[in-house]
Amino acid sequence: MKVTTEKLPRSLIALDVELDKDQVQKGLDRAARRISQKYTIPGFRKGKAPRFIVENYFGREALLEEATDDLINKSFKQALEQENIVPVGQASLVSVEPSEESFRFRVTVPVPPSVTLPDYRTIRLPLDMEAISDETVERGMDMIRERHVVLKELEEPRLAQQGDQLTVALETIVEGQALHEFLDDAEDDEDDDFDDEDVIDDIADDDDIERELDDEDDEDADDGHDHDHDHDHDHDHDHDHDHDHDHDHNHDHNHDHDHDDEQPGETLVLEPNRLVTELYEGLLGITIGEEREISAVMPDDHQNEKVRGKQVVFKVKVNSIQERLLPEWDELPTLEEFDGTLDDLRAQTRSQMEERARSVAERNLTEQFVEQLVSATTYDIPDVMIRETAQEMLEEQARQFAQYGITLDQMLQFRSQTRDDAIDDLREPAEQRLKSRLALQQIIDQERINVSEAEVQEEARDYLANLDESEMQMMTQALGQRDRSIEFLNSIANSVLDRKLRARLAAIATGEAPDLDALAAEQQASDEATDEPPTATAETADEPDEAASGTTEVSETTYTEGQVQEPRT
Repeated sequence: MKVTTEKLPRSLIALDVELDKDQVQKGLDRAARRISQKYTIPGFRKGKAPRFIVENYFGREALLEEATDDLINKSFKQALEQENIVPVGQASLVSVEPSEESFRFRVTVPVPPSVTLPDYRTIRLPLDMEAISDETVERGMDMIRERHVVLKELEEPRLAQQGDQLTVALETIVEGQALHEFLDDAEDDEDDDFDDEDVIDDIADDDDIERELDDEDDEDADDGHDHDHDHDHDHDHDHDHDHDHDHDHNHDHNHDHDHDDEQPGETLVLEPNRLVTELYEGLLGITIGEEREISAVMPDDHQNEKVRGKQVVFKVKVNSIQERLLPEWDELPTLEEFDGTLDDLRAQTRSQMEERARSVAERNLTEQFVEQLVSATTYDIPDVMIRETAQEMLEEQARQFAQYGITLDQMLQFRSQTRDDAIDDLREPAEQRLKSRLALQQIIDQERINVSEAEVQEEARDYLANLDESEMQMMTQALGQRDRSIEFLNSIANSVLDRKLRARLAAIATGEAPDLDALAAEQQASDEATDEPPTATAETADEPDEAASGTTEVSETTYTEGQVQEPRT
């Protein structure tokens, strides 16, 4: 058998296969036996007619046609082995020239992508970490205190004063238009959730401070640790669980969509750093049932760029006024179940904010690094891998919609799309995701980044230790199944790998990465000192969901293989 190969674009290899006469004859013999077994030939029992009788009875063309598929399949497998080719998708038959004397065919095979990285260690980017000022820390402490606010109905009617909580009927007029009309006419309306509260917010970044205090909720959501649910996306697992509380945001401006017999409205806290200045000043001294129109010009640095510099009128009617009672400062450590003094709590708050600020800076830096890396990397990727990634992204969307009781078929019907249409629409973002993955897999290999069994066990114990009782019960039940246990541990391993990768990228971008030769020597010494293999590398699993049954000890297990995700940003 003669095989020649040709490299084609999109990571395809063309195989031109030519069979010798002896192979063709053997294929014709097998075809004759199959035909004689399927059909009755006069004078012969099924399967007993010799080849020349079959050929005379059915014709040479029919015999050759019967032999063609068998000859192609057998010789194709032999050609792959001979040329050491590992397909990553289904091959395509391009042409076939069947003949007893010269049987030839051409087939194209998608093969693993080729990725050529740039000199990524020369990429330099600043780690722009926001400084945490004393003022920011104090505002953070104020927010911690706000968690324990108690609302008290007024004993006697009075004028609204600073610190009160108001429930109001609010209509917002922007540049002479009702808010929804203004949004309809906006040229750049990308935020479907934009509403009154986006306008009444003060420019103060209270939400950012809140996230700095309680980043573990967002981190876990991005982590892939879905407890007993299927994971999904592109997100690190930090251990800032000291303030794991449910937050009552009634101290802020929330929507109250109550029953028909109750008055709906916005909830506003009458504090100067919570509202637009004009709105705060205009509400001071208002009474229950009173209506006011308050004009304001939005500042140029308002947190929502859609209303910057816009003339806004707030039409307000007050439905209720409540007094907000805050705890004394010296009560705060006890209320927070914190073991330490108020100054210790303040110090921890600063530390959490600084850790959060560094994490945000690293994420921003990583995002920029990956963008530069991908744009400078040379790729040759088979279409089949891009399509598979697009299918993966469609399934991610399906899982998100499933949380709201919407099936994939319903989603596609609403979009007037077929499944293939939806996959085609996702090809471009799928290709970008795949490029990021492939480039980062290469970096993980070159940088010798891996995760040990001990690191996975420690991360798993820390994660489980921070679950509450109900979460632990759900986790224990889910992880009683071996496949879920392995899935969880794979997720933990990938989370640790993700964190180590982001740290290394930040070190490279800031010129602080260790020398590659030193890393190689260090790994060699580590390999010689222990028989423990790394559990997570560039080939390590997607994100896991970890195992334990009432105890924080996780049994040793096997990690499935998969692909590392791009760093979560």
